[in-house]
This record gives sequence, C-alpha cells and structure tokens, in this order.
Amino acid sequence: MILDLDIGNTLSKWRLKDAESSEIRSRGAVWTREEWRPGADIPDLDVVEAVRISSVARAAVLEETVALLRRRVRHVHVAHSTHEALGVVNGYEEPGRLGVDRWMGALAGYQLAGGCCAVDCGSAITIDFVLPGGQHLGGFIIPGLRLMKESLKLGTRNVAIDLKVRPMSCWSQDDAPLMRLITVFIWLPSVPLTAFIAKCAIKRVWRCQCC
Repeated sequence: MILDLDIGNTLSKWRLKDAESSEIRSRGAVWTREEWRPGADIPDLDVVEAVRISSVARAAVLEETVALLRRRVRHVHVAHSTHEALGVVNGYEEPGRLGVDRWMGALAGYQLAGGCCAVDCGSAITIDFVLPGGQHLGGFIIPGLRLMKESLKLGTRNVAIDLKVRPMSCWSQDDAPLMRLITVFIWLPSVPLTAFIAKCAIKRVWRCQCC
C-alpha cells in the first residue's frame, strides 16, 4: 500500500492506495499537528510500503512527521518544487519559492488536461496557470473565505459575523450574511479566468471537493 499525505496549514488529508491496482482503499483528514498517532490519525503503518508527502505546514511539523514515518516505513518521499517535472516548466525564477501544493496541482492539472487553470481552495485560495506546451505562467495566492471573514471579525467591533451563515439573496438585512457575501465579491475579481481560458482553449473542467 502507498500512503499519500497532504499536510496543509489547517488540515492534513491522506489516502491509502493499492500499489498494484491504483485503487483508493480509504481516505480521510485530520487537523494538522506535530505528533501523529498511526492507526488513529492516519492508517496503520503495518500495511504501508511507501509514503508520499506534500507539505506546506511549518518545518517542525514536516520534520516530526518524516521522523515518525521513517521509523516504521522503508520508503518515505517528500515532494519539492523543482524547475521542471512531467513536462511542466516552473514559472518561478526560484522554483523552491513556489508552494509545493501549487506545484503538485499544476502538475496534476497538466496531466489531466494539458493547458489548465489549477485552483486549490484551502486556508488560502491558490490559482495557477499552465499553457498547453507545459509552461507554468505563475498564479495567485489570496486568503480563503474563512480567513477573510476572520480578518473582518478581528478588525471590527460591532459587526456580527457568523462564519457558517450562507446568504440566500444579493440583498441582506443582517450583518452576518452580508459579510459572507462581501468576501465572495472580493474574491471573485481576483481570478481573471476569461482571458486565460480564451488563450488556452480549455474545453474541459474538473471539479474537486474543496475543504
């Protein structure tokens, strides 16, 4: 079995994959932490032959995770952003400065569709563009909806903000849904998708579950 581990700033996602059939046997998510409990937070490592890790968390989190896994698993691989991989050329002058989550998303998108726009919605929202020939153009990183709402909540005294409220119309008679609507309007203009789609002639869109 192969354990894929995506360590984010807030959540860590994992999946257990059959090395021969590529079948996904199980998957899950836990809060990112420095100490893991095999069999509770992640699958029992007795069945794992190799681990593949992508991490944007603090260095201490990655170090502790790798140390734990290497005591139990023979092969532990940590992904890094590189100048070129799988036909994609990194658009950053210093490839290592591109978050590995964005690099993995760009590589996966290119394998699926060729020219693509890879969007990852987590604590932050990242958007990366890859041309049909494999040139990574770069992209954007902006606060996720939760971070924007939390920023409003911290910076205002008397505005009621309920992070779980979903507005049902464009007009609001209460601060909570209004603040949610505003954060959406702030986010949308940050994604200049129309010009890129026209340039790359993207014909297919893949939708994934956002955390």
